[in-house]
Amino acid sequence: GPVDCSKGTGSVPFKNVFVTDAEFVFTLDNPAFQVKSGEKMTAKKSAAISVSFKPDPKVVATPVRTAKLTVTCPSQTTVSWVFYLQA
Repeated sequence: GPVDCSKGTGSVPFKNVFVTDAEFVFTLDNPAFQVKSGEKMTAKKSAAISVSFKPDPKVVATPVRTAKLTVTCPSQTTVSWVFYLQA
């Protein structure tokens, strides 16, 4: 199911599956969610990608409380990893 960010933050488990160090890029499709732009990970290392939910207070309507986190590694592959988030 989606990664729970209902308390304002969430953690997405991720592993560098490559046999070499690699730079991963993180992108979100909803500006109410925030994540760092990327991370260099050593070979076969696991890490948690921290995500936060901060809706824009100027938006009067109920914010969309879901997002899609896409992780890419352009130096190694054209494959992307997709994680669904819900606040």
